Amino acid sequence: CATCVAVEDESVKALNELYPEKMKSGEITFLSVNIEDDANKGLTEKFEISGQTLLVVKGKRQENLTNTAFMYATTKPEKLKKAIGEAIEKL
Repeated sequence: CATCVAVEDESVKALNELYPEKMKSGEITFLSVNIEDDANKGLTEKFEISGQTLLVVKGKRQENLTNTAFMYATTKPEKLKKAIGEAIEKL
């Protein structure tokens, strides 16, 4: 859906703007996962994902930004960018 695409696009954009060096070095990565693909079943079970989801994960800790992402990706992407930055700094 258009909102799903916007969430992904704005999330990647935010990461590249907030953490360009960490993105280049691979210290921070963005992973888009198709939950309908059986090859990703391990990830979907590990993170208990059953639908479109935006998670910030570090080790065993995670922040679920799904509601914020879908609320702001198409209308106020700067708020999503701020939320992503805050979640990363928190972890």
